[in-house]
Amino acid sequence: MGFFDILFRKKEKTYEKASLQNLEEAAKKKIEEHDASFRKDAEEFVARVNEQKKKLKESLLKLAAANTTEEVDAQLMNIAITSRKSFVKKVDSLAEIKETDSSIHSISEMHISFESMFKDIDASTVQEFASIKEVFKSESDAVIDEMKNLRKIFDEFRSRLKKAEDSIQQFEEIGIKVQILKEEAGRLESYKKDLENISQKAQTMEKENEMQRTELQKLEEGEEWKDFLVMKRKVSEKENEKRETISKIVEKFSSIERPLKKLNNILQDGEINKKQLEKYFASPFDAFLEDYEKKTINSALKEADKAGKENKIKGEDKGLEKIRDMIASDTFNNLAKEWQRINSEASETSEKIENSEISRKRDDIIKSIANRESEIKQHRREKIEEQVANLEKDYLSHKDELQQLAKETMSMEVEF
Repeated sequence: MGFFDILFRKKEKTYEKASLQNLEEAAKKKIEEHDASFRKDAEEFVARVNEQKKKLKESLLKLAAANTTEEVDAQLMNIAITSRKSFVKKVDSLAEIKETDSSIHSISEMHISFESMFKDIDASTVQEFASIKEVFKSESDAVIDEMKNLRKIFDEFRSRLKKAEDSIQQFEEIGIKVQILKEEAGRLESYKKDLENISQKAQTMEKENEMQRTELQKLEEGEEWKDFLVMKRKVSEKENEKRETISKIVEKFSSIERPLKKLNNILQDGEINKKQLEKYFASPFDAFLEDYEKKTINSALKEADKAGKENKIKGEDKGLEKIRDMIASDTFNNLAKEWQRINSEASETSEKIENSEISRKRDDIIKSIANRESEIKQHRREKIEEQVANLEKDYLSHKDELQQLAKETMSMEVEF
């Protein structure tokens, strides 16, 4: 670097170090200074407005009380008088516009209200004013002049107001950005606490689940659980035996159904329970269960054997032979005893299973583990971690924006 480079090089700008709080307070102070500088001009403006509002009110009073000496069409006169009331009321709203104080914001609100009212009056009184001007020309012209004068006062002050608004805008922006950063910092802290709580809670629940998994393993390796599984298998076996016995009953009856149907056709009322016998043809097993002490089926077997010997049942030699074998071996009574035994054993074992504490205990452990796993999944870290990442990105961006703004407008460097 040469001598002149050193001599004429720009000095590096230095910035006053400031915390967020210091920056916010400094920005507020700047706003107050600009506001104080503005107030003197604003007070003069308000005084001029108030003076002009009085003049406008006076012109409105004169218009409201005016009478014409010229000869006017009666219909036009009626229209003008009706329109005058509405017109005076609308324009009078301009004379009622007020400021709360002489601050920049208050005067700005006053300007906004004035512009809105003026546009509304301008758009809504065109037809009304046409008839009024025709009948009360001098008084209506006076009102318009005073409105123009009021408008002129607002227009003349607008540039001063804009300058004041522009002067505080950057400082207000600092205040807004400081508040955004504070709010984001608070949310980040809250999210990070949530993450910490979730991690701790998940670890606690995982430990509890591990303990219960160990408890479940011991339970399932114990003799009591093994006995319970034996009972479960026994019930399953008994259900298989039931199905086998039902098949036997149906198969036995099916093998003798033809000779029994022929018997049913020749039976006289009262000999045996025909209605019960006919149920066997429709549903053998259901009829078997309903048949008390198997009286109907056993009586039918004996009657069929007798009818066969008397040659009343023909062409059923095989069926009749099976009937005689069933009578000799007491088939249906034995099947009834077999069914009762299997059913009794199955019911007894099922009752033991139902009353088993170990099964309920095991179910409670499994349910407890599943509930914790579900809760852990519902409070996934990934969701909050994504929110933290997005918020940190916004936070860093807003920090950079505020730092740049603080340097440019306040010559301050924020220490976060």
